[in-house]
Amino acid sequence: MKPHEHPRIHAEPESGGDSRKLPSARLRTQADTCTGILSEILDAVLGKSLPADQFLAGRFRKDRRFGSRDRRLISRAVFSVFRQYGFLREAFGFRPENGSDRRVLSLCILGAALLEGYLPETYPRHLEDAGLREDAFLRIFEIRDELERFRRFAALAGSEYSPDLSHILPGWALPELVQPFDERFYRAMRTRPPMWIRTQTDRIDFLLKSLAEAGLAAVRHPALPDAFSIADAHVNLHTMEAYRKGLFELQDISSQCIGRACMPSRGETWWDACSGGGGKALQLASLLHRTGVVTATDIRACKLAELKKRAARAAFPNIRIMEWDEKKQGKKCFSGVLVDAPCSSSGRWRRNPEARWTAKPEALQSLRKTQLEILNHASQAVRPGGVLVYATCSMFRRENASVVHAFLESHPEFHLEPFPNPLTGEMNSGMQQIMPWDADCDASFAARMRRN
Repeated sequence: MKPHEHPRIHAEPESGGDSRKLPSARLRTQADTCTGILSEILDAVLGKSLPADQFLAGRFRKDRRFGSRDRRLISRAVFSVFRQYGFLREAFGFRPENGSDRRVLSLCILGAALLEGYLPETYPRHLEDAGLREDAFLRIFEIRDELERFRRFAALAGSEYSPDLSHILPGWALPELVQPFDERFYRAMRTRPPMWIRTQTDRIDFLLKSLAEAGLAAVRHPALPDAFSIADAHVNLHTMEAYRKGLFELQDISSQCIGRACMPSRGETWWDACSGGGGKALQLASLLHRTGVVTATDIRACKLAELKKRAARAAFPNIRIMEWDEKKQGKKCFSGVLVDAPCSSSGRWRRNPEARWTAKPEALQSLRKTQLEILNHASQAVRPGGVLVYATCSMFRRENASVVHAFLESHPEFHLEPFPNPLTGEMNSGMQQIMPWDADCDASFAARMRRN
């Protein structure tokens, strides 16, 4: 499964409420818990490169004392800190090695909250740990502009830091971006996108009713009839009857745009070469109206096992699943081949903000080599007149257009084929870059090539 195909089921919650309604001892316990877990996750993620959501889920399973309110409070504090880590690092010297410093941790929790415009219910205890006065902090909280709020807060804490928009991302990533860094990047990176689902049924009214009964309001995208956004999803969708019946799948709309770039026709044969858990293989099977054949392969057997369950749940008859084997993939035998290549996943940095700070710039060159190798091999399976689609969930030029141009230079039998942008209907040059502000989503890239 590609990491961009499965958003976390539990979105980060809203602020917990009025802290004055909670006993002082309870506030102290919650504040200590927040700083303690933040210290642990700082070491686990930035020190050992563990995914933040997996670490938190394991931590919550391990300690059953955490109620839903505690989990919401901790999750919001942790992910706010990772989203705003660049600012916190510059202002307070926030690093894994000082993760046991209660004052620094409290400053980071408060600073991240000010940047995101909410007031943590545990803020009085964090102010105590930071040695700051509540009245001064609340006056700062009333300032409208979030960067000015943070600048004033940093000054209150003894720092002369003046916020720079670009600190929302690591410095090495800025020249790699497909577009110059501007305020749109900043605004997108400081928030988490909604959950997106893709419907696999004509029973839309029944599906929407099921979601509404679970307290979820689904909004249909005006251009993609199968795509619905769900904000503030606090329900485990895997437990819903509509999900167990395969009526929908979790898939960001930027990922759905990759499947749409394939534009499969009824009865065609397609190969999803790097299928992972199979989100796009399922989408291709659906776009084929359950005709033709979709062959899904991956080098990871555990991911293919997951795809088998998902395909069975939706009762798709046209998906064939097998492990990647270069010797078993025929030459020039598929109507279309999709290469959703391994990449930096920078397009998912809104959902996984800690990945911004664990990604290594030196990995981009080795990823590019792998992407070209897979593309070169998979292209051999495209029949004459067939389609080859190369895709990533990256915002980096080196992984996207640069790879396509390098491939075309050595494969004159292929050429770019313009296709309509699924979100706007406008024709592109054969390459499509979806950015977070295009649909409040992740970022993705797709290039459509035709064999002569």
